[in-house]
Amino acid sequence: QYYGFVSLGTPQQNFKVIFDTGSSNVWVPSESCWSITCLLHNRYDHTKSSTYVANGQKFNITYGSGGVNGFLSQDALSCGGIPVKGQVFGEVMSEQGLAFLFGKSDGIVGMAFPSISVDGVTPMFNNMMNQKLVDKNLFSFYLSKTSGSTASAMILGGIDTKYYTGPLTYVPLANRTYWAIRINDVGVGGDYKGVCPPGGCLAAVDTGTSLIAGPALKIGPIIESLNIAKDCSNIDSNPDVTFKIGGVEYTLKPRDYVLKMTQFGQSECIAGFMPLALPPQFGDFWILGDVFISTYYTVFDYDGSRVGFAKANQNL
Repeated sequence: QYYGFVSLGTPQQNFKVIFDTGSSNVWVPSESCWSITCLLHNRYDHTKSSTYVANGQKFNITYGSGGVNGFLSQDALSCGGIPVKGQVFGEVMSEQGLAFLFGKSDGIVGMAFPSISVDGVTPMFNNMMNQKLVDKNLFSFYLSKTSGSTASAMILGGIDTKYYTGPLTYVPLANRTYWAIRINDVGVGGDYKGVCPPGGCLAAVDTGTSLIAGPALKIGPIIESLNIAKDCSNIDSNPDVTFKIGGVEYTLKPRDYVLKMTQFGQSECIAGFMPLALPPQFGDFWILGDVFISTYYTVFDYDGSRVGFAKANQNL
């Protein structure tokens, strides 16, 4: 799980958050929440902030891994030293889902578009742009593959060339809801599977999802064609998996997509792909999560309505 820090209030109260390009709201646990999940995390106390403005509107949000509900509040927010005035966010009173209970992060900062923001709340980065706090209306992500590393970064308002090698290639957004683009096809060992219709498959570039996900009928055979030994003994003998996006090939080598999961001292290797059970109206919907973004430094460009990819420099 990748997380960073924001502070809310005056004086500042600090929170670990997931910066999630797959949602648009900001929320943290409320001091008034007494569930076990809230008690295991940092909670926001509006009575201790001189810049707090009451709102009180109810909100609830459902994620793939659970849901939260509570009420809206407004306060000063600071992220990466950038001070945002009047950020509206959720004070969470209850959280459903083991991901929130066991997660290291206290809350979420949504980095997607206002069009999918619950209760029509202005997202943090939109406030930064509106308040002229960033140099350029874009942000970028570098996700380190080293567990426990502090090398990962979100750059607000810019692109940092030290985080990637080779060219940055841009793909236009399919729509301004999620950071959604179109992928043309997926190949295994150079053999393209024809998983997308002629117009391509919709894919959300989502920092809030760990794996790469796709429709069960399409991604299932891809997962089955990979023969990853649970004891991690044959990682390098597996084929490359390549995503064709905007006619450009983005290749994941086995060491990019095989994840080593350690639980209770036991390690097990799994493929970083998972089936998505979505209603048919979603069609051929894919999610390019952290497995992809850690391999390709990713730029989220508002003004250009586009996403950029470059090979991440994993030597940092």
